[in-house]
Parts: sequence; structure tokens; C-alpha cells
Amino acid sequence: MKRKPRTKEQQIQAETTPLAVLAQTGTSHVLTRANGELLSLRPRTFFPLVGMIFGGGTLALGGYVVWQGNTAGYFIGVVGGVFVAVFLLLMAFTRRMDFDRTRGELVLRRLWSWRTIPLTSIQAVQLIEGGWQGGGSSQTPPFFTYQANLVLNNPDEPRLNMTNTSNWDATWTLASEVSEFLSVPLVNEVASE
Repeated sequence: MKRKPRTKEQQIQAETTPLAVLAQTGTSHVLTRANGELLSLRPRTFFPLVGMIFGGGTLALGGYVVWQGNTAGYFIGVVGGVFVAVFLLLMAFTRRMDFDRTRGELVLRRLWSWRTIPLTSIQAVQLIEGGWQGGGSSQTPPFFTYQANLVLNNPDEPRLNMTNTSNWDATWTLASEVSEFLSVPLVNEVASE
């Protein structure tokens, strides 16, 4: 069931082509309110952490096997190192968003960098269909995604993606809460079923 926006209908002109961003099944982010003036959108990091711990343990096991005189430990260590590197990259490329009404800015954070956007430049929250993703192999069936984007008053960056997941209810909830928190319109471009 597609829900209608709770906010007032306003004419916001925004591109409706899906942004080229990583797609995920399920729910990829958690929305939390630290207080009445701060809303945070944080990536789920449980699986990347588990992958890094597994990789680190495998790397250590490989080192132990080499220390015992068996060269097979090099292979085990390389496998562990690949796990650590892949899951570290996953952690590094996930983005956290803090909507801070006290400072009047959106803070975008990654593992190594951060930047700010004035909250006044956010015109609306947009819901659009992200399209079909995956299906490149028999082990990954295709899935349909929905995007929650911020519509910005910036010709160099007219839209900013928050999520692109297959979970419509989670996408709707996130978009409506951010829209309500920022007191901006929620523009629902998703076709009704």
C-alpha cells in the first residue's frame, strides 16, 4: 500500500530520475532523535563489524599458521586481509547525516570526511522509485527499490540521497519523519498500487 504525504501539497519542481546510488534490500539506516533539535540518520554497521572481526581473526590465524612453519598460513592471511579490507571499505563509504536545528545545518559524515549544508537550502523530501536492482546472478534475485532524497536549493547539487532500499515502509517512515522534523513538504512521486 502506498501512503499519501501528510504534509501540505506544494509545487516543488525536482528531477524524478533515480539517483545513481548503492541499492540495498531491507533497511540500511536507523533514524534516531537525540533530542528535540537533532535528528540522526545512521547506517547499520553490525554486519560490516562482524565481517571485519571475522577477517581479523582469519588474518591472525594465518599469521599463527605461518609462525608454526606452514606456508598455507599466507593463503589464510590473505583471505582474512581481503575480508578486513572489503568490510572496512563498506564502513568507510557509508554516510551518516545529522540534521541539527540548533546549528541550522545538515552535517554529512563519512569515516574520513565531513561537510555541512544549511538546513534552509533543503526545500523538500522526495520519495521516488529507484527501479529494479540486482539480478546479475542466480544467487541475487532482482529487487525493486525506493529512494528518499532531499531536494536542495543548489544548482550544483539539486538532490541528495538519504536511502535507496527495497523496504517501502521504512523508506516512507524515514522520509515522513525527516520532512516533519524539517517542516518541509514531502513530495511523493511513487505511483500508487
